[in-house]
Amino acid sequence: MILSPESAGTLSKIPSPLQVLSHPLRSLLLSLKLRSALLKSTPDIIHITVEPYALLASLWPHALLHRTVITFHGSYGVRLLQNSMSRRLLRRVLASLPAFIAVSSYTKNRIAEECNRRCSSALADRFLRKTQVVYNAICLPSVPEEHVRSDRKQILLIGPLKPRKGVLEAVEACALYRQMHANPFTLRIIGTQDDSAYSRTVEQRIVALHMQDEVRFEGVLPQDKLDAAYRSADLLLLPARTTETTFEGFGLVFIEAASYGVPSIGPTTSGAAEAIEEGKSGYRVRPDDAAQIAQRMHSILDEHRIDPETCRAWAQRFSIASMAAAMSGLYATAVGSEIPGL
Repeated sequence: MILSPESAGTLSKIPSPLQVLSHPLRSLLLSLKLRSALLKSTPDIIHITVEPYALLASLWPHALLHRTVITFHGSYGVRLLQNSMSRRLLRRVLASLPAFIAVSSYTKNRIAEECNRRCSSALADRFLRKTQVVYNAICLPSVPEEHVRSDRKQILLIGPLKPRKGVLEAVEACALYRQMHANPFTLRIIGTQDDSAYSRTVEQRIVALHMQDEVRFEGVLPQDKLDAAYRSADLLLLPARTTETTFEGFGLVFIEAASYGVPSIGPTTSGAAEAIEEGKSGYRVRPDDAAQIAQRMHSILDEHRIDPETCRAWAQRFSIASMAAAMSGLYATAVGSEIPGL
């Protein structure tokens, strides 16, 4: 059985992860209801795929906890430990489960550091011992995608318009690149955009830098148009930022770009760094260093130092098959000794 955001609409009116995170005490009643249902259905394995749902296991008996694993993706896990109430509920879960999954080594270490700071060194050590890194995976294109050429270089930034995604930093770097090099380009920002103060700041900065002709907000694209955007792209630029409470747990978008032969520029910090093979699928940069980003843009867009084939080779390491094999092995090791077929 999998507890995920996708199951929220079908399992006993499970609230969204953000609702659980915002109101941890409300999860206690739901924990009791789920305990009763799960004891009746006796699943072999319970996989909680998003961190806030770990609170729903806080009142489960050991018979269920010993068959449960949790995937830690990033910021949610840190925020659970930083909140005093959710931390109390989470401690029993962290002390009881047979295994944990982290989507990057950075995420694994960041959660352990927070455990050590907020709980105890013993709990942090247990988390490190019981956690296996399993990188997220993608469905690889069946055949290499043909690049669609354009007179203007096409730069993608894929993600919601939030400070964590480094949108403002990307705009600053693009403005500096334009000053240094003559090649025309378009920065295509693809993702949700709301009427937040940050969105307005980004828009105002674009005007101040006279970048209106270079920057285009496209919102959320359907899959066929997103595929077309990748096929026409020359670069994925996402200088994501890391703060005390938010960070990129991994960076699946970098792998998706690589599968199309598109090189990336991403941060040296956070789990995103593990999604870029330095000098092979792209470059890692300091998000607040516009000059460094602009230089790496030049290396990719003008000097063509990153080979599309090395990008595709890198993406091959993150196939669904490899992730499934890792998950199967973890299930068997952690909770499968009594389960036929594992």
